[in-house]
Amino acid sequence: MHFSTILVTALALLTPALAAPTDAAAPIVSKRYVPGNCGVHVRQYQRHEGNENPTGNYLFGVTIYDGAQHQIGAGTQYIPSGRTGDFDSQLPRVLLINALYVDSDPVTFAYNGDTWSSNSRCSVGGYDSGHRDMDCGFSC
Repeated sequence: MHFSTILVTALALLTPALAAPTDAAAPIVSKRYVPGNCGVHVRQYQRHEGNENPTGNYLFGVTIYDGAQHQIGAGTQYIPSGRTGDFDSQLPRVLLINALYVDSDPVTFAYNGDTWSSNSRCSVGGYDSGHRDMDCGFSC
């Protein structure tokens, strides 16, 4: 019996321990992006627009780019008039987009304390086939 105890102890010392993963052992994953002048491409669909958007809310398709113009996020959301949608990406904060009340109203944006509208820092096309496209820049 003494020999078996020694053998088990020796095997335990020679075999690496398999510990359950813990938060301390988990790798730290941070969001990755190139800071600088980021961009966002937005497609805004009009409300009650056939098959594209049959709802009473605006539909936004959003693609976010970092300072090197690499795509770092994308999403689609229905946003009711006067409400704000949030779009996540590899940026450390979310991009906020506010849909106003009528189709001709500008879209407003906020990121990390900075606010702007589609009238001021965006290139905006007119509505065509129920949607309009805009490209905006912001500091990230």
